[in-house]
This record gives sequence, structure tokens and C-alpha cells, in this order.
Amino acid sequence: MSGIVFESGRYSNHSSNRVIYEVNHVKNKRMKVYPLLLEYFENRGTLETLPTMLDSLLLKYDIHPNENDNRHLHSLLQYLALQPNILVFLRAYLRNYKILIEKAIGLVTLSSSVEQPYLRDLITGNGIHREDAEIIVDAYYWSNGKHSPKYVTIERQSIECNRETILHILKSSCTDFPATQLELLNIRELT
Repeated sequence: MSGIVFESGRYSNHSSNRVIYEVNHVKNKRMKVYPLLLEYFENRGTLETLPTMLDSLLLKYDIHPNENDNRHLHSLLQYLALQPNILVFLRAYLRNYKILIEKAIGLVTLSSSVEQPYLRDLITGNGIHREDAEIIVDAYYWSNGKHSPKYVTIERQSIECNRETILHILKSSCTDFPATQLELLNIRELT
């Protein structure tokens, strides 16, 4: 999926320091977790015993997963259960994850962040995480004058489920700024 955004040449990619910071934060956290999983399976741990061991492993290494981290780990473990050789898959996954994140960050043009605390708070008051609201406001302001601008995210719950509300707030609250035709999309919706 990310190849559509980063490598197809069909899109120009803009992001902010906020996004790059968040991506690096998540990457750094996961780069602590993945080697622990690898070590666990190298020591003949099984998927059946991992759930009871995982919390203590994370605490031991002072890793505190948030809701998104837990969802990601759960999905990864479900996917691992389908693999004929967990170690081979996990090693390849770890190698490819590092390459993909660095490549994606390198293909992004950094744009300045927009400080609009009132607008951010309006969006946040509707079930959107503060960080997501800040990034949406940035995307809205950057998209002015662009042809068919799209804000693409992997976030499903807070943004995708509240898409219409977010766009309504942006359009009705930004009287000082020309309305843009920004689309809020999940990466799965790109073709």
C-alpha cells in the first residue's frame, strides 16, 4: 500500500515535523519490541505462551505500549500465527520495516506546521486525538490551492469514523481561509 503513496510518482508527499516526530517515536518503540519478539522465538517460545510473557517482557525493558501499539502487536501476532516459519518471517519483517520507514521519511517534503489551537480543540472535542487533530489542521491549510489534495493516514478509528464531522468543522470554522477540497482517506482507499 505504501508504494502507491511513496513510489508511484502519482502523489507529491508533504508532511510536517509533527508527523516525522511521531513516526520516529513509533519506530523507536517498535525497534525495541521487535528484537524482543525475535529473541523470544529464537529461545523456542511459542505463540501460545507469548501473551502471558509479553507484558513482563515489555515492563522489563521499560516499554509502555499505548492503544495503537497494542492493536499493532495483536495484529502482528495474529499474522505470525499464519506463518509456517515464524522466525524467518519475523527476521524479514524486521529488516523490511527498517527499510520502509527510512525510505518513506526520505521521500517526504517537510512543510511548516500551522498553529490553530482553536480549530485543533474543536476537532479534538469530537473524539479525535490531539496529535491527529494538529496534523489534520496542517493538512487542511497546506492543501489550499492544490489540485485534489488528499490527507492519507493509516489511522482508522479516530479519523476515518469521524471524517464527515472533521470536514464539517474545518469548512464551517475556517472563515478566514478559503475552503479547500481536502479529502481525508485511509491508505486502503487509494487506488
